Amino acid sequence: MSRYKGSNEQIAGYSAKALSLMTERQALPHPQNYALWYGYAAGQPAQLVKALDTLIGSKQPFTEEIGQQLADQHLESAHLIKVTTQINMNLEKKAKDILDQLEDMSTGTSQYGKTLAAASGRLGAAEGIGAIKQVIGSLITDTQNMAARTQELERRVEASTAEITALRTELAASRQEAMTDGLTSVANRKFFDFRLREDAMSAMEVGESLSLVMIDIDHFKRFNDTYGHQMGDQALRLVARVIADNVKGRDTPARYGGEEFAVILPNTALTDAAIVAEQIRRAMSKRRIMRRDTMQDLGTVTMSMGVSQYRPGEQLQHFIDRADAALYQAKRAGRDRVLSELDLE
Repeated sequence: MSRYKGSNEQIAGYSAKALSLMTERQALPHPQNYALWYGYAAGQPAQLVKALDTLIGSKQPFTEEIGQQLADQHLESAHLIKVTTQINMNLEKKAKDILDQLEDMSTGTSQYGKTLAAASGRLGAAEGIGAIKQVIGSLITDTQNMAARTQELERRVEASTAEITALRTELAASRQEAMTDGLTSVANRKFFDFRLREDAMSAMEVGESLSLVMIDIDHFKRFNDTYGHQMGDQALRLVARVIADNVKGRDTPARYGGEEFAVILPNTALTDAAIVAEQIRRAMSKRRIMRRDTMQDLGTVTMSMGVSQYRPGEQLQHFIDRADAALYQAKRAGRDRVLSELDLE
């Protein structure tokens, strides 16, 4: 069922508005961009609307890079859904093939049993060496045929089993792709939302702490405008790698959206989460960004961070909002620092 509901007139209106917005923003007319602007026209998902409102408000051009980022964060991937569905169908078909082959093997074995029983009866009734040789010759032929049939069925079962193993590996890879940000290789927004729900539920059940770090790259738009989107992407990948290198175990680093990242820290109290965030900030301050083709040193990028601790039973959005509020308090205080919800004005 489509998540976009409404009458035919409303849907037609959303479509017309989407096409108009695409023309206005000079978006290339392909299905992914249409899906983005149709979602904006329909008012969902809310995070997509917020992101495009920010883009429009800042008069930032809608580029293919931005479109891809928005699609990765806010749209269900039709390609991945199609791939996963096809793999599942193939798995079901191969499983049925194996069952059919095993049934054939069972039928063949049963038939061979009947052949042996009949041969035994004929041997008992045979008179003379010639008759006995004839029965034995027939039995040898039937045995050889049964052996060949069994070997062929075994070969087919082994081949189908190998294909199932390969399909399962492919399915696991597709699922991994579906929850990983394509640019930075950390968890994407969808997996972040899923993991945060899981960890919050676990924290309530076990009675352990759960903290969240929200991270925003300082002056990223200026960096992008100065050095270009390619260098901006390189900076995002570097930030993601530094964050991932400084967390461990059950911690989940994720790209939350654009230049904003997040880290979910299970079994971690607020003060300890602030220490982890400071460790990430310091590690990033030591990393310089180099233009690979010319080896030009572009300096460092800094990050502002906000930390909050989960209050059992609260809405997860409130948990996120406190970390976000601390992050923006850090920006107002001069950027390149870590503040927690305790520092909120």
